[in-house]
Amino acid sequence: MAIHVGKPTEAAQGPGQEEPPDTRAGGAGDRHKLTALQGLAALSLDAMASVAYGPESIVLVLAAAGAHGMGFTLPVTLAIAALLAVLVASYRQVIAAFPDGGGSYAVAKRHLGRRTSLVAAASLILDYVLNVAVSVTAGVAALTSAFPGLHGERVWICLAVLVLVTAVNLRGVVDSAKAFLIPTALFVGSMLAMIVVGLFRDGPASTASAAGHASALGEGTTAVGALLLLKAFAAGCSALTGVEAVANAVPSFRAPAARRAQRTEVALGALLGVMLIGLSVLIGRFHLQPVEGVTVLAQLADASFGHNAAFYVVQCATMVLLALAANTSFGGLPVLMSLLARDNHLPHFFALKADRQVHRHGVVWLALVSAALLVFSGGDTNTLVPLFAIGVFVGFTICQVGMVRHWYGERPRGRRAKAALNGFGALLTGVSAVVVTATKFTEGAWLIVLALPLIVLGFEKVDRAYAQIGERLELGRVPQPPQRARSLVVVPVSGLSRLTCQALTAARSLGDEVLAVMVTRSSGGSAAAVVAGITPIAHATDAAGSIRVPAAGTGLFGLKPTRGRVSMGPDADEVFNGLAVHGALSRTVRDSATLLDLIQGPESGDPYFAERPTRPYAEEVTRSPGRLRIGLMVTPWNGRAVEPAVHDAVLSAARLLESHGHQVDVTSVDLGVSGEEFVLANARLWSANLVTWIEGFARAFGRPVDEMPASYAWGRRVSGSEFVHALDVRNRVARSINVAGTPAMSMPLATDPATGMPLGIHFAAGHGREDVLFRLAGQLEQAAPWAHRAPAVWAGA
Repeated sequence: MAIHVGKPTEAAQGPGQEEPPDTRAGGAGDRHKLTALQGLAALSLDAMASVAYGPESIVLVLAAAGAHGMGFTLPVTLAIAALLAVLVASYRQVIAAFPDGGGSYAVAKRHLGRRTSLVAAASLILDYVLNVAVSVTAGVAALTSAFPGLHGERVWICLAVLVLVTAVNLRGVVDSAKAFLIPTALFVGSMLAMIVVGLFRDGPASTASAAGHASALGEGTTAVGALLLLKAFAAGCSALTGVEAVANAVPSFRAPAARRAQRTEVALGALLGVMLIGLSVLIGRFHLQPVEGVTVLAQLADASFGHNAAFYVVQCATMVLLALAANTSFGGLPVLMSLLARDNHLPHFFALKADRQVHRHGVVWLALVSAALLVFSGGDTNTLVPLFAIGVFVGFTICQVGMVRHWYGERPRGRRAKAALNGFGALLTGVSAVVVTATKFTEGAWLIVLALPLIVLGFEKVDRAYAQIGERLELGRVPQPPQRARSLVVVPVSGLSRLTCQALTAARSLGDEVLAVMVTRSSGGSAAAVVAGITPIAHATDAAGSIRVPAAGTGLFGLKPTRGRVSMGPDADEVFNGLAVHGALSRTVRDSATLLDLIQGPESGDPYFAERPTRPYAEEVTRSPGRLRIGLMVTPWNGRAVEPAVHDAVLSAARLLESHGHQVDVTSVDLGVSGEEFVLANARLWSANLVTWIEGFARAFGRPVDEMPASYAWGRRVSGSEFVHALDVRNRVARSINVAGTPAMSMPLATDPATGMPLGIHFAAGHGREDVLFRLAGQLEQAAPWAHRAPAVWAGA
């Protein structure tokens, strides 16, 4: 039994078989896709709106040859209509051959090679982006022509229109089609009505719109050469932009998508051709001349309907459709970008769809780039028009050449006729691309010539990046057998109980190494837990040395992080006026570094912030600190005498540092504060804070403070001036370490020869430089390890 999933091939269907009708069996997503009529509204606005400036572009060029040149308006338009017919027929074949969309990119990718397909894609991207900017500025220009007072705000109006179109498209292509169906129908209906009414008139019903405006017709020139006709043809070809949009967005249609897209393409070509030819006939019939400040379309509406309500309906319909013509790009470009992302030429997120079948990232990217163009151009259409239409003709030509190779490669019935059609189209569009580029090169087209290869290079760079990722991931290869990697599980522990045992048992089943972190409210208790062997690392808080002092007295490593490195949480944001920070006490430098990697980072409500490190601190421990310049203090700031054992320990540490290549300079500091004054200031600060805490608890429990300890009573007597003075004294002493929020650490590099008790050496670094401390600590730990040391009196394992 053979099972074929998907659209049957022509051979499989056999002669006489037809594609099954649309039963809407495409799944739940079909309701977010287009019918043929909706596709006409969503994807043809660009082409439809081009009738507003296509014929005028022809007239403005031919006007240089005077009235004689104006007589060639219809022949030039007929040539453009012939090219339109060839393009519609060709793209109808593209839709059938490439039902997954992509247009010229998909054709070139299969038949002309990767590099050519990228050129086609780049050309289409440029044209789609420019179409948004040109359409929005042209629509706003029509609005400001009717209301001149808004001219100074045209950039903001352009951005507002762009936001509106973007918002509608983010809701889905079907919603955008429904929203734009009425403006499209109104515009097409008004154009056809104007053409029919004008054909029945012998002369213009009114010329009021052109009255008082200077003519742009050339004088004294009657010769019409081939170059002028080519320039007029090139200018009028701007009316063909948007013809390819349906072929690019075939997947956006309901099943059968290819047939619906073909019908939409034919309807688009027929309407556009009729309107272009009809308007050109009216231009000749009424002998219209271009005038400054009034569009040719406005003169035609005036001549056909008269200067009445119908005239303003045409103008308003034109204004709205021009502004909304950007929707063609929003329908086609995101699909194209999704195909490029699927082929690794754009980041993969462009291939993602939202819940309404929307390529949201492509829509947002198009809106942002278009907004930048609008701001750059100042909302002026004339700045953008010279850049327009070049990219689409490059895409036209590549697509037609690729289809010629397609027919000869696939060899279906009637391939010669089909190949001839595409070959003729390639010739016409190739010549048009050369003519358009040459005639508009000095007006700004050189930017497109420069941008095309740059975009292709960007595609190549993204592709190389994904290739490197694939190489690293060994995509397409059979991987090595899975191997078990060592893992670390950190378990916070607040005490010893049955729950603690169960938690540690579960942790051991999850990883190879289990790190129990003692979390206590006492830094001294944490130090005791680590020294006793209950846990290898424990939480501590440092406001005035509560990490470093216990570490120095118990032979542990203690690091006080930078203020803001570890969140204090929204409930305790500035403990001790911002002095307190969270840290840990541990036996090894590695354990403290690993824990800090896990707990660092800001949280909501934090008053301070420390910049994230460039690499994990656990990695810093193994890196060389380089040659550091270290200041050595052997004299306390308060002038007190230093114990001989401590003095010798500090000098021994200095020699150890110098042996590793560091520069050690003896320094001192005079803070202008005596030790007694500092003790008094801290007593006042602590007692005043104690008053706040006790009274806060009393209010929380609804109880009076009936028992007053001496410190509470003394804190109540601290005046405001005494409190401020105490803060000043404390800040002068602790400014270099605590108040400044800089990191510091204590390392047990020595022991007291008399007692065998550990002696800690204190180090400090600049703000946010824990990396320097960890590198130095790792180096010194290797040079003078301390984990094996124990004092004479020892409790624990």
